[in-house]
Amino acid sequence: MPIVFCQGVHRRNGIDFGRALDGAEGPHCLEGDLGTELIDGLAPAGSNEHLIIQRRYSSFYGTDLEILLKGLGAERTAQVVKATM
Repeated sequence: MPIVFCQGVHRRNGIDFGRALDGAEGPHCLEGDLGTELIDGLAPAGSNEHLIIQRRYSSFYGTDLEILLKGLGAERTAQVVKATM
């Protein structure tokens, strides 16, 4: 069964934050920051594991997820872990 990792990552110039900065949150998950990198054990490790970079809160909006799922022939999805901190 294919495994898809979705990781929120923003450009350093903030152009892709959208409404994420409207509230109490400051800039977060910036490209190149040590704290943004996936830790060992969470990063895709095999040919059956895939990484989707998301620029907004949704993994489905404006990402390659739909293209990947269609390419894999997926008819259903299951969300196992919503978020890690």
